[in-house]
Amino acid sequence: MSFSFIHVSDIHLGRPFSNLAEYSDDIKIKELYRKAVEKSFNNCIEYAIAKNVDFVLIAGDTFDSDEQDFESKLILKEGLKKLENADIKVFLICGNHDPLSSYNKLTFNFDENSLVKIVGLNTDTEGTMNVDSTANPQMVFQDPFGSLNPSRTIGWILSEPLRVRGIRDKKERRELVCSLLQDVGLDETYYGRYP
Repeated sequence: MSFSFIHVSDIHLGRPFSNLAEYSDDIKIKELYRKAVEKSFNNCIEYAIAKNVDFVLIAGDTFDSDEQDFESKLILKEGLKKLENADIKVFLICGNHDPLSSYNKLTFNFDENSLVKIVGLNTDTEGTMNVDSTANPQMVFQDPFGSLNPSRTIGWILSEPLRVRGIRDKKERRELVCSLLQDVGLDETYYGRYP
C-alpha cells in the first residue's frame, strides 16, 4: 500500500511581494506581484487535485498575521473546500502567525466528519499556551532533510523525537509510533518502510 501527500508550509496568505512591485511602474506587473502568494497557494491546491494525493499537510503560518483580512480567509477556505470536494484529506497545523484562536469558527466551520482538520494552540494574553479542547495537536517537524531522511525508516523518523524527549524504551516508542500511524489511516507495516 502506498500513499502520496503534499506538504506546504509558510504560505503567508495576505502578504504581497510589495517590495518587488516597487521596481516596476507597470500596473500589470504590480498586480502580478500582489497576487503571487495567492496564485502559489492555488497552484498547490490544483496540483494536489490533479495528482489525486491522499492528503495535504499545511504546516504553520498559513496566514501572515493573526489578524487576517477577509480576502485571505476566503482564499484559504475556498482552497480547503476544493480539496474536500475532491475527497482529499487536509491537516492544517497553525503557526505563530496564525494561532488556532484566529480561525473563527464561523468562517472555518468544518465539522468533525469533515476531511479538513485544523489543529494548533490557542494563546492567551499572558503569553502561556492553551491547547484547544477540540483539537489533538501533534508535533510536526518542518526540516525536510532531518524529518524525511530517505536513509531512515518511517519508524525511526517518527521515534527519534520521542527518544530525544526521554522515552528510552524501544517497545514503548514503537507502540506510540504504530498508534500514530493508525491515527492517520496507515497500518503498522509502514513502521519499517522508507519515505
